[in-house]
Amino acid sequence: MSSSSLPEGGQGTPDRLQLLEDKLDLQELCVRYGRLLDAGRLEEWASLFTEDGVLDLGPFGRPEGRAALVATMRTILAAAPATTHVIGAPTVRVDVDEATGECNWVALQPGSEGPVVARAGRHRDRYRRTADGWRIVERRGFQDLPLAGG
Repeated sequence: MSSSSLPEGGQGTPDRLQLLEDKLDLQELCVRYGRLLDAGRLEEWASLFTEDGVLDLGPFGRPEGRAALVATMRTILAAAPATTHVIGAPTVRVDVDEATGECNWVALQPGSEGPVVARAGRHRDRYRRTADGWRIVERRGFQDLPLAGG
């Protein structure tokens, strides 16, 4: 099935409702990623990944598996000020139980005169439908704007 194909529903008609539900579920997954990370709820954040999920953060590390994800992010967050992520609506391509997508993000941090854009970038993702819903198989992070002041 091509990325523009739709899963077939009853009577051989495309199941457009399922495709829309999948896209909305994946959009919510991307938003929850930022919210859980910002709240420091790392175990819940890591549950957004498959058990063997990978987060490729370039020079910040490439943890594989939920325990490694939590440990790596705990170290990163300990060295960073409080952050609020603003997540752009992802573009996703669904192919039955697998999907790919990309979303932009902006990280805001407190500044002396109010919030400042600390960095901005995008994530390229591979997703898989599991018994618990859509999960991230692999997320590759790209930083398009450098750290504030650096």
